Amino acid sequence: MTISFKNITFVKDGYEFTAAVQEQKYGAIILNHHLNKSNNLNAISGALNSRANTETPIIFTYNSNIDEEEKRDIFADSKSAGVSGILGKPLSGWEKRSWA
Repeated sequence: MTISFKNITFVKDGYEFTAAVQEQKYGAIILNHHLNKSNNLNAISGALNSRANTETPIIFTYNSNIDEEEKRDIFADSKSAGVSGILGKPLSGWEKRSWA
């Protein structure tokens, strides 16, 4: 199976992310739990409330070596924020959650 991507946008922090999702429609958004200069829940909400990305699926990634309580919090917060799915990193021993 081959997966190809085109027109990928990388951002370095929450400010760039917020600007990018307001200006351009994306097919999917992959957002890291530790995005600098950002409250990730606000960033997710901002993306889903933008005119361009209201229907865009958002995949939230996190470091899977965190404790179970923090993981439960991330899952609950992500679901309530409207995230489409969650991926634990590293992807070699990955765990995924989807609410679709």
